[in-house]
Amino acid sequence: MNKDPWIAIPKISGGRENSDGRRGGRKIKRLATLCDDPIGLTCSMNAAQRWGGAEELISAASFEDAANAVINGRADAFLVAGAYPKLNAFIMDSKLIATDVFILKIPSLQMACQAKDAGEIFENMYHHVAVSPLIEESRVRWQNAINSPSNSEACRMMIADARPSACVTNALCSDHFQLKVLETLRVGIEMPWVCFEKTSAANI
Repeated sequence: MNKDPWIAIPKISGGRENSDGRRGGRKIKRLATLCDDPIGLTCSMNAAQRWGGAEELISAASFEDAANAVINGRADAFLVAGAYPKLNAFIMDSKLIATDVFILKIPSLQMACQAKDAGEIFENMYHHVAVSPLIEESRVRWQNAINSPSNSEACRMMIADARPSACVTNALCSDHFQLKVLETLRVGIEMPWVCFEKTSAANI
């Protein structure tokens, strides 16, 4: 079981603070973000839940799918982590506008494996693209680094792999999938989060 110190009172910045975490006291009706499991194990869904700025949260298979949900009217806004390498594409998209920016600490990021594989030389290591800068810092060694759609999917891909494999994931996933934590790469990161809405004639 992880003894993870990341749980704390959220730090909200980027404007006047309100009890619901939104500037101006206005809650989003439908907020989409990256989540591919029913429990909400991704850092993004966990941040959306703790932020409290939306009435309804919508799971998306990727940040791009979340953005398209907003553009196509299936969601009113979407939330993306500042660590996402393709964040700039959303900022530059004329169909989208950033409406909120805040900071919330994410769960610890860990290198983990199934208990039966501990001590093995890993053939594959699964990870989301947002944590790519961390993988070269690890003392754990592997032969192939493979991108996954999310931290939770990295765990599922590793578990499904018959060969000894590892993954970089968050502490929520490590606990849920009962993984062996090999190394903690970051004990929580103060993550910037950007909320985007669809551009309208009023905010062009």
